[in-house]
Amino acid sequence: MIVRQVDLAPVALHLSEVHRILGESWSPTRSSAFSALGFELMPERGGDPDFTVHIPSWRLDVEREIDVVEEIARLHGYDNSPTLFPRMQEPWLSRPMPKKTASCARRCWRLG
Repeated sequence: MIVRQVDLAPVALHLSEVHRILGESWSPTRSSAFSALGFELMPERGGDPDFTVHIPSWRLDVEREIDVVEEIARLHGYDNSPTLFPRMQEPWLSRPMPKKTASCARRCWRLG
């Protein structure tokens, strides 16, 4: 039986995206565990993206940049990243509440 190795497409990795998602900067010098998992990090000279990540053939679950960022977060430790909540714009909370009139208050009191 012949086993073929699957060549997966490399994934572009932007350090700004890693910082945006994890909430802190990530240095490629911290990639020793990353390399131990079979990922190969190749720097791109002065271009966009910052790195090209070659995915090991047995990691069929890693296809996109967000998958690579998830691996970085997993290796770094989910509890070690700062908790960030997305900003929400709630326009319905910024509207002033209508003033209750005396007749409305009487009706509500009778119904309640």
